[in-house]
Amino acid sequence: QFLAEKVTKVKISTVTPPDVRVEQVSEFNKRIREKYGDNCVDIAKFTTTPDGKHVKPEYAGDGIHVNEIGLRETARVITESGEKSAS
Repeated sequence: QFLAEKVTKVKISTVTPPDVRVEQVSEFNKRIREKYGDNCVDIAKFTTTPDGKHVKPEYAGDGIHVNEIGLRETARVITESGEKSAS
């Protein structure tokens, strides 16, 4: 009974490309967007340059991870995605 009342939505997200394997990550993100559509949280759309291949300078961290500002932006995108799903 308890589980029957709960609904959990699972979403998949794109990733912010590191300084290495840029082409592979860009292709991965493209496939995620195409395959999952509305169930995709497109973090890369907000954290990368318009071509989707580089982290925006304000979010650049150590070449692999985004910095604290980038983490906040990622959290904002995920939170807003969840709010849209709930409505």
